Formats: sequence, structure tokens, C-alpha cells
Amino acid sequence: PQDKILDAPVDLHGWCPENYGHRNHGEVTLADAFAESLNDAAVRLAQQVGIRQVIAAARDLGLHSRLQNNASLALGTSEVSLLDLTSAYAAVRAGKAPVTPYGISAIKTAQDSNPVAVGGAGGAQHNLGQYQSELIGLLRGVVEHGTGRAADLDRFAAGKTGTTQDYRDAWFIGFDDSLVVGVWVGNDDHSPMNRVTGGSLPAKIWKDFVQGADVPSVANAPSDTAP
Repeated sequence: PQDKILDAPVDLHGWCPENYGHRNHGEVTLADAFAESLNDAAVRLAQQVGIRQVIAAARDLGLHSRLQNNASLALGTSEVSLLDLTSAYAAVRAGKAPVTPYGISAIKTAQDSNPVAVGGAGGAQHNLGQYQSELIGLLRGVVEHGTGRAADLDRFAAGKTGTTQDYRDAWFIGFDDSLVVGVWVGNDDHSPMNRVTGGSLPAKIWKDFVQGADVPSVANAPSDTAP
């Protein structure tokens, strides 16, 4: 996260991505580029490590959607579902992947001492332990001093904003100590919104939902499912 990347204009065979606000910041840390959603820095980094490696990392986190092998993938141009993307964040929170999401993760009756898991076996998982703390640190930076400040809970919170071209989609996906929550805002006919970004309405919805959620103790809940 403290490695440096150049945030400066990029021209890839005539394709020129731009930062929000059309501003560049020169040499910045990866952590700061991530927190501020600097598009030029993200595209430059993806070119350095290779798009195939970007796709491999997404698969490693459990993303099943079709991901296009092109430079714009660094900006999230391949279509994914809210459920699929939220499950990848749940994997980061859990420290193992993939995480299989269920509408109901467990059921507990008055006669039961422990919750009863719902759903079939999630399948084999691999450990993300060696990356987990740095990934969570990057996501915390977004909330604490980056584009996701509207989601700040005044306690532990981590997540990421996302805004697609022409403001057609806006996201905030993140987690606190108890919940992994994904919020998408957009129009059903895919028409542009009125300059809604992931750091505005979605982040505010996320904060309101998480603050209002009455979450019981999850000490005995299944660890391989996402609420």
C-alpha cells in the first residue's frame, strides 16, 4: 500500500481515462490512489501488473462474472451483479474465499441454543490471511479519508465507492464488525442519474442501514456465509 504510483494522464492507443474532476496528483501511494479512486493511477497499475493478473485476483476473491481482458477493466467496466460483488467483499472480511451468500444464513428458535445453518456446503475455500490486513487497511482508508467518508460510522468501517460512466450506476460496498452490505443506486432503464456518485447517496444509504441494523451476536453463526 505504501508503494508509489504515478497519477498522470494515460493514453492507451487513443483511450484516455480521466480522474473525477479532471485533476491529477503526480506520484502518490497506492493507498492514497485507492482511497481517492484515482482512475489514471488504477489504469497505470493494472498495466504494470497485467490485466490477466487483475482477473486472476478477482477470481481468487470469488467473482464469477465474465471479465473482459482489456485496459478499462481496471475501472470496473465489466458487468457484475451486486450479490457477486458483495460476496467478494465478504471474502475479504472473512479472510477466506469464496464466500457463498444466502438470503438467510441461519435460523434460531427459542428451543435452540445455537443457530442452525441454512443452505448447502459452500465448497472448498482458500485462505486470504497473508493479504487480509492490507486489503482491509485499504478499504478503511476509503471511509476514513477518501471518497467514502459519507459512510463513516465513528467506529470500524471499511468499503469502496464506485461510479460508472455518465452516472448510470453508483455503488458503495463495505462492512463493519457484524455486517457486509452492498448498495447499488441507479435507474431501471439504465438512464444517467443526476450526478450521483458512489460516495454520495449509496454511501449515505449504507451508513443509515448499518447504523439501524439490530444485529445479534454472531459468535455462533456460520463463518463461511455472508449476511
